[in-house]
Amino acid sequence: MANQEHLDLLRKGVDSWNSWRQRNPNLKPDLSKANLNRTNLANANLVNADFDGANLTYANLFNARLIRANFSGADLSAANLLNADLLEANLSGANLIGANLKGVNLSAASLIGAMCFEANFSQANFEGANFNSARLNRVNFSQANLDQTDFSEADLKEADFSEANLTGTEFRQAVLTEADLAKANLKGANLPEANLSGSDLINTDLSGANLSKANLSNANLSEANLSGANLSEANLKGANLRLTILSGTNFSYADLTETDQTEADLSQANLHQAKLSNVDTLRQGKGL
Repeated sequence: MANQEHLDLLRKGVDSWNSWRQRNPNLKPDLSKANLNRTNLANANLVNADFDGANLTYANLFNARLIRANFSGADLSAANLLNADLLEANLSGANLIGANLKGVNLSAASLIGAMCFEANFSQANFEGANFNSARLNRVNFSQANLDQTDFSEADLKEADFSEANLTGTEFRQAVLTEADLAKANLKGANLPEANLSGSDLINTDLSGANLSKANLSNANLSEANLSGANLSEANLKGANLRLTILSGTNFSYADLTETDQTEADLSQANLHQAKLSNVDTLRQGKGL
């Protein structure tokens, strides 16, 4: 339970709270399991604060300092965290449904198992963050920095990653069906056994990415760059590969049936034992 003294101080207002924090910089506020529904905490100094299991639904945490704060199991649904600093924060198992985290700093943060349906993470910094097994349906990650982020086994159905930086990101066994990854940078990303069925990958950089055994059926990869990528045993049935760069791509044992390869560059691609039935020879690109 929350420390009552800390809770009373917080409820006096942000100015009083910040003054108290300034006088007690090493103290770790205990606000665990507190009911802070709709509380205004904009610009508050909440560094190292413990919000374990707290109710922060509809709370205003705009521009708050939440470095290394603990939100494990907390309810932040519909909360406003616009431009907040959550460096190394723990949000494992937290509820962020419909929350606004646009422009936040969540680098090196833990969001393992978090529930984030329809949250807004656009233009945020998640470098090195961990979303393992998180539920992220219809989340907005557009223009976010997700360099080296871990999305292993995460549910990302219909998520928006358009123009996001996903270099070196881990998507092992992640579900990305119908996701929007148009113009995203996935250079060197790891996506083995990921499900990208029906996803939008138009003009996406997947050069050097690992997509072995991934499901890309009916995905739109037109004008994407998959040079040097590994798609061994991947399922690309019905995928759009129009104008796609596939030079040096490994398609060994992949399923390329019914793909549109109009003007695609397959020079030096490895097609050993690949399935190529029902590919229109009049529409194949060079190198096949």
